[in-house]
Amino acid sequence: MFISLRIVLGVAAAALLMLLSQVVCFADYGPRADVRRARSAEIGAWNSYCRCKTRVEVPDVTVVGSYALASWESSESNGQSLLRLDHGHWHRIGHGGGGMNTADLVDYGAPCSVAKRLVEHNHESEKVERMLQTHHRCSGKRS
Repeated sequence: MFISLRIVLGVAAAALLMLLSQVVCFADYGPRADVRRARSAEIGAWNSYCRCKTRVEVPDVTVVGSYALASWESSESNGQSLLRLDHGHWHRIGHGGGGMNTADLVDYGAPCSVAKRLVEHNHESEKVERMLQTHHRCSGKRS
């Protein structure tokens, strides 16, 4: 009986940790209305770009100022897109497979200070940044 209870508690603890890790991995950041609109714009961009039958999910959106980093996934691939808010509408300005780091975001046009905050608050990008051990030094003109 004692061993069975330990096994059940161990399995329950493991399930709880897995559930909590999903919450931490995919957490939106930023004003709710902007997160919702950026997610909708990313899904719309995929639907018009791809015209495929594969459904695209956008589980994670990070918004800092007028920039958003959207993590997307489908049954075939996953990656991230950078969006910018122009005249009240979100537009994709760059995307790619896998997670983006600070240098990628700056290359797509995000100011360095915004790119750093997007990465800091986005689990997938933060993981890529840490894995590559990059600490992008931005030039003064893009800060």
